[in-house]
Amino acid sequence: MPEYLTLVLTVTVVGMVCSLITFAASALYANLKKSRYDIKKNMAMLGHMRESLERKMYKLNDKLLINDERWKDVNHLLIGTRHNNKSISIDVEGSSKIELSNFLISNGITKSDLVVEKGLVLVLTPFHVRMDKDFREIRETCSSVGLKCLRGDENHVTSDIFPEILRLILKADLIIANITALAVKLSLHSDSFA
Repeated sequence: MPEYLTLVLTVTVVGMVCSLITFAASALYANLKKSRYDIKKNMAMLGHMRESLERKMYKLNDKLLINDERWKDVNHLLIGTRHNNKSISIDVEGSSKIELSNFLISNGITKSDLVVEKGLVLVLTPFHVRMDKDFREIRETCSSVGLKCLRGDENHVTSDIFPEILRLILKADLIIANITALAVKLSLHSDSFA
């Protein structure tokens, strides 16, 4: 076989291999770009679904609390506890009387989590845009008197958020429960607590 024919054949084979590599790289890049788009699209869809479900939950909550009978049915435990006059002993000296139960241990709580952090305020509030303004006002008020104010979703947690919120509940010096969504119903039904 003549030398130039071998050279032409080699160049042709190398050209075909380069073309195949270029094609494969282009296909991989297109797939990667599409998968990034799909991930962003799925995240947007999940966010929209979450917001839609939260709106539905608020509407259902409003329906549940529409009249006295429904309000009392939903809040029967709170009303019953209030009438039982049970007292809760709190150790004001700071030494914790809470013992590590199986429940706390199973949620990753340790003895160090039982130590109250002075000046830490935890705000228990729904994680919804509708409650953001209330939380900002509470945070600003706490900050103005030198308190550190947190909400359960502020620490980045890659797994279940419940143990983190439980840890904050145990460490908080003060807990504020935002029941703004129920405030109108509570004021209408305050005679239930008399």
